[in-house]
Amino acid sequence: MIRYKKREQITIRRFPIIKEKLEEKGRTHYFYHSPSSTLPIRDVLNELGEGHKTEPHIESYSENFVGPCRPTNIVAHLNQEDEKYLFLTTKCQNKQMVEYGEIYIVGYIEKSEHLLINEERHAVRGKTVIFPFEKAIPYYEIFSRFAPVKLVDKNKTRDILRRFAKAGLNEKELTCFLQRCVDEIDALDRMNDDQQKTCIVLRGGKCDYQSTSCLRWKNNYEDNTKSQRI
Repeated sequence: MIRYKKREQITIRRFPIIKEKLEEKGRTHYFYHSPSSTLPIRDVLNELGEGHKTEPHIESYSENFVGPCRPTNIVAHLNQEDEKYLFLTTKCQNKQMVEYGEIYIVGYIEKSEHLLINEERHAVRGKTVIFPFEKAIPYYEIFSRFAPVKLVDKNKTRDILRRFAKAGLNEKELTCFLQRCVDEIDALDRMNDDQQKTCIVLRGGKCDYQSTSCLRWKNNYEDNTKSQRI
């Protein structure tokens, strides 16, 4: 089990990505799915015994935000200035679903910002798109072998994005589904003991994004002209 340092505050320094250098390619990033959910969200309750997962922190459109999750992969992704996409993969762990036990590409983060968290941890942030399992892409339809991290070339990226486009979800529907995923994360997280919650604010701490761009707390800033929403 990964044990995180006590997290009482999240301070953020933001560095823009040079969009002109981005190309239609990226890499995969595997996370642990919540067995309690039919949605492709992280294992908030530590049901898989790998820790109360904070990542991907889709509520802030980011990965490696609250705690480390394959941090070397995120640093490599940030350092590769031409990589545009972080493709999120997971194995469905809900035994009631027909997708149970299978690995899927469930969405992506389109890199637009490099975040430095508490002057020590690097996170990637950008437009976050998540698909329900029934519209996600079976992993082995793209890759012949599994690895938690894989580089995704232009041809595979084109194939992945084409398949997602065929899912038939428009921008409004994708936005609503992302919020639905965040709401479920929040509901599960409130079942955790205070020091196991995956939101720093729920643990009694402070986060720079609470009043500007976290989907858990969007009611705090919907009318805020300084909002940093993606």
